[in-house]
Amino acid sequence: MNTHGEREAIVLSIRAACGLAAIGSLLVFCRTSTAQPDLVTNGGFEVPAIGVPNAIITVGNTGMTGWNIGGASGIDIVRSLWQPAAGYQSVSLNWTSPCTIVQTLSTTPGACYTLSFRVAAENPATDGTIRSVRVRWGGATVLDTTFNPTGHTNASMGWRLESVSVMGHGSDELRFESTTPGAYGPALDDVRVTPQVSVTAQPSPVTACPGADAAFSVGASGAGPFSYRWQGEKPPQSGVFADLIDGPTGSGSVITGAGSADLQIIGVTSADATRYRCVVANVCGFTASNAEALTVLPSCCDTVDFNNDGLFPDTADIDDMLSVLSGGACTNDPNCHDIDFNNDGLFPDTLDIDSLLSVFSGGACL
Repeated sequence: MNTHGEREAIVLSIRAACGLAAIGSLLVFCRTSTAQPDLVTNGGFEVPAIGVPNAIITVGNTGMTGWNIGGASGIDIVRSLWQPAAGYQSVSLNWTSPCTIVQTLSTTPGACYTLSFRVAAENPATDGTIRSVRVRWGGATVLDTTFNPTGHTNASMGWRLESVSVMGHGSDELRFESTTPGAYGPALDDVRVTPQVSVTAQPSPVTACPGADAAFSVGASGAGPFSYRWQGEKPPQSGVFADLIDGPTGSGSVITGAGSADLQIIGVTSADATRYRCVVANVCGFTASNAEALTVLPSCCDTVDFNNDGLFPDTADIDDMLSVLSGGACTNDPNCHDIDFNNDGLFPDTLDIDSLLSVFSGGACL
């Protein structure tokens, strides 16, 4: 039976982590994915790629990329003596005596990770000794596990997946120690350390017209359930992000779904133009997406086919707009556009006429 050592967990409040008030509205789009980043270098022991059945890496030798080797003898990189769990190579932690492999990882303080690996027995049919291995994280034992070689062979190793939750402290030492005496020790392969919560696709920049509505979503992977909090940067480019909340923003737009994976912004205004990100959390930790910009255009004009008769550009569109502006009829009622041609919320005004004439002649919306 496996004896699990100390496991750490932390419950983090997104608001406590960000500690800021609600502002602004949001237009950020994220797509979900299932890819998980792995912090371990050479967790499959594929480097160096050896051209022989096995090769000894002695204590103090740095030839196995990403790992330092400790103990009294060395470890054995194996390519063809037995079946690997993944890829082409695996390792045994005993050459002539039990040894260790160590790697220091950069982590996010307070974030939780899943440490996983495959374990089996070196030359299982040759020696029936129960193999044992200890796993340390940041100096603390997080797992002691054993493997019974009975019934297994080099061609059918019976690799078993082990996993344990660990917490990041900024820099954490991952250490595997063989606790099996003699020359036949535990075999390891496919070592991984992955975040338990991560945004697996980043936001995209968004451009919107004043008064437009937009719906956006964010996806995360890891150990759910998740909580979500969208944030906006105020002032722009300050690096200071504040939580968004549902309801009127005070600048004319309205936010809904700010605490969910699906968010809608109704009637965006120029006051909403800044960078936005989404913070995703679970019981173990939190992570933030990249920050991307929302650009709100000064104005967005309607089509120059004001009367929607399918003919444009033609002077009938100008005549119909002037007619409606002065209280008259449009020749193609009820299909004409409204007289707020530049959609600035101000009408009737001469800027709508100026905008129509500008766009009609190939210019900009005013």
